[in-house]
Amino acid sequence: MDVLTELKAKVDEFSKKLKTPPMQESQPIPLKVSEIRQFGSVWPEWSKKVGVYVFIGDDKIHYIGRALKGSTFGARIYSQIAPCDDADPWHNILKPNTKIALFAFSNIEDDYWAASLEIYLIDAFWDQVKEFNKRRG
Repeated sequence: MDVLTELKAKVDEFSKKLKTPPMQESQPIPLKVSEIRQFGSVWPEWSKKVGVYVFIGDDKIHYIGRALKGSTFGARIYSQIAPCDDADPWHNILKPNTKIALFAFSNIEDDYWAASLEIYLIDAFWDQVKEFNKRRG
């Protein structure tokens, strides 16, 4: 099973267990970091949404983060993909083929579910994300 399929299965499992409100995207949206850098501060509509984002590269999950009302996908992701030097550990995952999967909730007021989903996924994929996700759910 590839990593996106496994990730999607875990998100579906979470949603069924807790009967969460609907997510706008039931499929992860693969986005290349190099393309996102080109957007700058003017991003497509998903940039103002809340939910969970996942950095994926070389068929491995590197980092799982959440976007809440005060810091939506656009603000959170852009701050993490800002250019970094070779000494920065993030440099190792921000390669041109890195993709970002987004799981957005339909209503921005449902952002508290993003915090729960983030913890759930960090725990499920701890072996892959422990280098960059310093806290465990």
